[in-house]
Amino acid sequence: VYQVEELSFGGQEYQSFSLLKGKDRLYAYSYNYGGGETNLPWIDFFCINEDGTVKEKNKMMMDENSNLNSLCPDGNGNVYAIKNIYATEPNEDGMYQDEFYLVKLTEKGDELYSINLTGMRELQELNEDYFYTNGLVAIDNNVYISAVDKCIKFDEQGNFVKILEAAEGGSFDGATLYPLADGKVAAITYEED
Repeated sequence: VYQVEELSFGGQEYQSFSLLKGKDRLYAYSYNYGGGETNLPWIDFFCINEDGTVKEKNKMMMDENSNLNSLCPDGNGNVYAIKNIYATEPNEDGMYQDEFYLVKLTEKGDELYSINLTGMRELQELNEDYFYTNGLVAIDNNVYISAVDKCIKFDEQGNFVKILEAAEGGSFDGATLYPLADGKVAAITYEED
């Protein structure tokens, strides 16, 4: 038996929400682009109790020319995300290469750490052409990031662990990562054939 209930978010209307499952609660977030006092984008981030009531609403501010995406709670009150800082000037090759960071935030949006993925020595082979990410998942004190055609593993402190290779004949290119109940991570990709 299922029950549908409309949740109230303080009377404010939102265009769209993304829902995230945490350890013992749900989270919802919505992007807001500019306006207000700072004219900078932000994310309204909601902590939702099991009964559907909003426990807390926080505003996660973003910088100019940046975005937070792939938000993922870790079950311990932290949120991991990919911070994308848009290139506004071409590099020496005339290309515009964004910078990507793994960030760990509190539920209130306070940054606990930021790791420059595009500047990491261990990931230089992925930076040869154009570096991009497809998402991340946090599970069992580890963070997995789908980037270019690899899956990159970090521990919860942001320390690089290793680059995971797909099975022979496979690729993580464009992979979406999903946490499984047994602590494993599934990668789903799409192919033309």
